[in-house]
Amino acid sequence: MELTLKEYLIKFFGAKESFFEEGYKCKLDYKQGTVGFVSSSFFSKITPGKSFIPLDKVFSSKKKIKLSYSSHPNRCRIEEFYSPNGTFREAIKKFDKYHIDLKHSDFDDDELDNEKLLNKNGLKEATFIDNYISLYELFEEYCDVYFHHDYETQSYDINGTHNISSQNYFLIKKGKKIYYVHTESLACVGWIGVKI
Repeated sequence: MELTLKEYLIKFFGAKESFFEEGYKCKLDYKQGTVGFVSSSFFSKITPGKSFIPLDKVFSSKKKIKLSYSSHPNRCRIEEFYSPNGTFREAIKKFDKYHIDLKHSDFDDDELDNEKLLNKNGLKEATFIDNYISLYELFEEYCDVYFHHDYETQSYDINGTHNISSQNYFLIKKGKKIYYVHTESLACVGWIGVKI
């Protein structure tokens, strides 16, 4: 079955049209220990269970779900590196080890040999120029996704959301490569294809 992410949220999670902004967007935020979709409607905010839909429920580990960004024209944040092979769980371990090493490095940004640090952790530098890219170029076809890891928040917010931590990513697998895509790229739910 193929739907847009918006149609999927309506059909399987009871989201109403008022849940979305401008008919195709949805806010994401960190609540209840996880990241999820947040309603833009005042009325759904006072109805328990209808104002927040966690990602781990939307993308259940019990279902094989694929995403496509073929209709998504906006640029989105993605890490400038990827895991060249392995499983989703291995890719998460590589990501975590890289960030721990990065945090504990004694080098300034100018002195840091990022390629060496990436190689040490089994990661490869991506060929795109910066970490804001058009995902439709990379993920036009349906790709496997993975959302089942710990999310976190920061002590400050930007644009009314706490969803800015580097830990708030999900994984997309294209071929053998696994990419780390920031959860904010899920906001345009009307433009993202879901295949169940």
